[in-house]
Amino acid sequence: MAVMMKLGSFNFEIATAVYQELNEKYKYDWSSQKRIGNNPSLQFTGYSKSISLSGVFYPAKFGKSIDDLITLANDGKPLLMVAGTGKILDYWVINDISQTKTIFFNNGQARKVSFSLELSFYGEKYQ
Repeated sequence: MAVMMKLGSFNFEIATAVYQELNEKYKYDWSSQKRIGNNPSLQFTGYSKSISLSGVFYPAKFGKSIDDLITLANDGKPLLMVAGTGKILDYWVINDISQTKTIFFNNGQARKVSFSLELSFYGEKYQ
């Protein structure tokens, strides 16, 4: 199967768990320093990166579940992210997971689960 991206032990794959949208956000931090007789000066103090993913699972057809991502998030550890191209994207943490279940079987199991995932950049290393 073609892996779009790997987050920790979880594979986002075309055939099972596919994200349909990936948004990247970069936030740049500037600290204001007051100066006597002048306007405050700004000092660059760094930046942060975040990623938002949204997509769909079909658990009955492919056996994949959002629960696998929830388990990873519950561990509270940074996860290595690797792109499907093999590029290492360093370590990320899961901040938020949401899911919407629709189209149900008679027993109440969802046929379709839409999800969104919020990630924050942790860093290049995790020990």
